Amino acid sequence: MGGVLAWEERGSMKNFLTSLRGRFILLLLLIVVPLSAIMYRSGLEERNQSAAVVQSEALRLARIAAQNQEFLIEQTRGFLLALSHTVGSDQGTLAECGGVFDHLSTAHFPYYTGFYLADLNRNLLCVSPGETPRIDICPHYAELIISTDFVISDYHLCKNTGEGVISIGYPVFDTNNQVIGVVNAG
Repeated sequence: MGGVLAWEERGSMKNFLTSLRGRFILLLLLIVVPLSAIMYRSGLEERNQSAAVVQSEALRLARIAAQNQEFLIEQTRGFLLALSHTVGSDQGTLAECGGVFDHLSTAHFPYYTGFYLADLNRNLLCVSPGETPRIDICPHYAELIISTDFVISDYHLCKNTGEGVISIGYPVFDTNNQVIGVVNAG
């Protein structure tokens, strides 16, 4: 009986392939399968090209952002250098520097979150108006008071405002070229 069934299955398969319906289905399979493979491969290539374009554009934007950041930091360095010499040479105006800091923030440097001037004992001598004077002024303060040059902090959350900032500071020298404090911009 098993031989008869196998013979009938082969016979029906042979009839299927010789029938018009069978040939039509086979022809459709021969067309659809390669087309599907071509479309799949084309989709993968397009996806890879799109990913490469996105990666290239992201890299270009990152380079532009880095150049802008570098320019801003260098501009801040020059500004703080000039400011440190101004406040260091004229100790009598330290109490009035808040107005100067406010004017600088609003009129000329709106991208700064604020300024402060502190002595070597963490005493805030002057802060931008509207700033809350706090002793935990910036994470790089300890490095600032022992440095003789420009110092940049890591990105951190400002304890006064809760905003993300990079603090940039410069030591303040007196007329005898001794460090007497720090000036900082956020």
